[in-house]
Amino acid sequence: MAELHGIDPEYQLPELDEAEYLVAALSEIGEAKLSGDRLVPIGWVDIDAWIGATGSRMTPGELVGLTRLSSAYVNQHYEAQDPACVSPNIVELPPTETVVDKMKSLFSMLRR
Repeated sequence: MAELHGIDPEYQLPELDEAEYLVAALSEIGEAKLSGDRLVPIGWVDIDAWIGATGSRMTPGELVGLTRLSSAYVNQHYEAQDPACVSPNIVELPPTETVVDKMKSLFSMLRR
């Protein structure tokens, strides 16, 4: 979309603070994987293989957080195929408070 309209959107992603390492770990493992012709969340086998290869240590809550982040990634992938889905490169961003509230909600779910 940005290329079509000749704009260079600047994304203002929220600060992740102490959870940034989880996003980095998910990026190393892979946000999702293919199963047949469908994108699916990573599973315990994928995480276990990554732990074995890297020697990383994580708490059970962090491991669950990785699976939930992967599920959120896959859900958004499919939701984005709906023409009514808001594009990430919109010029007018939602209020910062809305974004902050959504991120707090996500991270509180990860802590459970």
